[in-house]
Amino acid sequence: YTISAEPLYVKDPHNVEKWPIWPPRPLLKALYAYADMTDPLLLARPAWYKSFMCLEVGFFGPFYALATYAILKKKDWIRIPCIVYSCVMLTKMWALLAEELFGVTKSPMP
Repeated sequence: YTISAEPLYVKDPHNVEKWPIWPPRPLLKALYAYADMTDPLLLARPAWYKSFMCLEVGFFGPFYALATYAILKKKDWIRIPCIVYSCVMLTKMWALLAEELFGVTKSPMP
């Protein structure tokens, strides 16, 4: 979850002017090294990708906490929100997979 917020406040991973407090710098450097080798989409950061990350941080993060509580307490009302969450995630994954496999920033090692 914390890695999802990183594209929202680090504009250019190749030229970081001010490193964020969280995630720690070594973790981000490892993430950028991984992205250089295998996942250029992580470094390209098109607008649609950033919008997905806004959705992740603004909606899914709080939902994870709520869903964890509801599932642990065996609350039935969480079922429909979990189905909606699953549908949104599946839709989002199709866009990400299409970009990774066939897009401008496709992965060199799919």
